[in-house]
Amino acid sequence: MMEDTNAPILANDIALRFPEGFWAEFGRLATGAYFNADRNTRFDPEIGTADRKSDRGHRRRSYMNNAMRKLEEIWPEQVKARDVCMGQENGSNNHVEVAVDKYVLTHHHLTGVRILPDDSKYLDQNTGLNEELEQRELIPLREYMPQQEFEKPFNLLVLHREDPEAPAEIGEVELVFAKGRKRLATFLLKDIARIQARLAELSPEELWDFKFKHEEAKRRHIA
Repeated sequence: MMEDTNAPILANDIALRFPEGFWAEFGRLATGAYFNADRNTRFDPEIGTADRKSDRGHRRRSYMNNAMRKLEEIWPEQVKARDVCMGQENGSNNHVEVAVDKYVLTHHHLTGVRILPDDSKYLDQNTGLNEELEQRELIPLREYMPQQEFEKPFNLLVLHREDPEAPAEIGEVELVFAKGRKRLATFLLKDIARIQARLAELSPEELWDFKFKHEEAKRRHIA
């Protein structure tokens, strides 16, 4: 997580702008994607042992893409998913992006202990969307900037990897704002899901007060 006083404000912003229960459901779907990719590879008699690792990776990306599409099915008024083919006209290098409010959400598999996934045209395009973020003390505050300066959305990377104790299962899922190869802010999906769960328990009056204080905190920060 971003180590400064801005982190709670940004975490609350991510929780508030996405539909109630979004992050918990995304975590559930991502866990299922990993489980199904491993199970369907291991029990497919047409997949040889030497091919299982690469096949599991291809299936995992496909299942994660479908998990992103399911989010739109659950919240069709707030969530929009679209397929983006990068590099190959036949669509075999397909990615799914999810747009919610001013955020664009993309998922990437993280291997080893790399700060960000391996170089790719798709990832470079995504992190390029955040070119203004490192010049701001707080992310995101673009609504307080002149309208013509925030035509681009904020890209929020969902980085997922295998559980080190159980390689066939998903490990921690990170939500990362990045610029190029640099992490600007990092949160755990489970932490944002907890914030949303707490917000869901508030009364309408308490939620209104929380949102008001959140906006006041953002305004004070840039005053």
